[in-house]
Amino acid sequence: MMEFKLQAISFGSMFLFLVALRLFFVKTSDPRKYFEIIIAMSASLVFTYPVLNQRGIFFGIALLNHLYLPVYFVFGPSIYLLTLCFLGKFEGMTRNRYLLFAPAVLVLAVELAAYAIHPALFDHRPIDIFSAETLHPLDYAEFIGFAFNGAFFGYTALVFLKSVTLESIRREKSIRLVLFEITCVSIGMGITAGGYVFRNKDLAVYGILSLLLLAIIAYIFTEYHESAYGEIGRVVERYQKSRLEGVDIGRLERDIERRMNAEKLFTEDSLTLAGLAERLGIRPYQLSEYLNSNRQMNFSRFINEYRIAEACRLLLEDSEANIIHVAYAVGYNSKANFNLAFKTITGMTPSDFLKKKGKKS
Repeated sequence: MMEFKLQAISFGSMFLFLVALRLFFVKTSDPRKYFEIIIAMSASLVFTYPVLNQRGIFFGIALLNHLYLPVYFVFGPSIYLLTLCFLGKFEGMTRNRYLLFAPAVLVLAVELAAYAIHPALFDHRPIDIFSAETLHPLDYAEFIGFAFNGAFFGYTALVFLKSVTLESIRREKSIRLVLFEITCVSIGMGITAGGYVFRNKDLAVYGILSLLLLAIIAYIFTEYHESAYGEIGRVVERYQKSRLEGVDIGRLERDIERRMNAEKLFTEDSLTLAGLAERLGIRPYQLSEYLNSNRQMNFSRFINEYRIAEACRLLLEDSEANIIHVAYAVGYNSKANFNLAFKTITGMTPSDFLKKKGKKS
């Protein structure tokens, strides 16, 4: 029976690895892609270790048997940021958001330092947590990882719940679906953590299997019903009290047009939602609501549309225009980001656009 469970976990881990690989080659500027890759790849790695351990497979370099520990501290922040993307509240990575991953880096640094100073510490096998009489220091690190993710997931669930209303839950299937998933993940995480805390191997395995099953179902569902997730941010906003009360929308639109068309603020590669909101004299959350409600797009798409429109104008005006120079001129700091945004907006690459222009001329 245990072998069947291990095969099921192996299948789930491989499935998540392939999902991450597939997402890697999907060309899109949607930030959700990157967090989904991180979550899928991290889960695949973490869930592979119990299978290897149970089958008596260990690395010759003892440190490698514990490299899943830093990955624990990647889950929570990634799920939180992915949730912000779904809610339409993610407007790019800031310094504080990068700092969310500092615990993972710190744990890795501590592991490397500890291995350099006291290599014998890592002779402890992760699977021994279920059979040893006393807990090892590395076992406590695993418990801290569970607590960290539990706290982060709880906060993420709170952020989502504060963003929805009872009316939206009653009327919208997509909201009920996410709440169902939050409940299932909470139960799965609880079972898995309980298995380790109470040192019950079967309980831990059942928890891992439940999380893998949910991940596979969620992926398949989003493949066939992507709009159910993609529209969550707009669905949530429909039921929230507008925070644009007191804002002159007409005047705001004229100010935006002036800032974008006359001053060309979009050419600033460091332009942020907060920075533009400050220049417009409103709060960042008000600008975000305006863009989502009135223009049906987030800040990233809003800026990209202006930048690509300007890039097209420059490429059409100058027959000798250099793509890289144009990319930097309109606010991009890399050719890759420019090419991705260009294709997302126009449906073709800058090179194809130039070829098409050449044919017409």
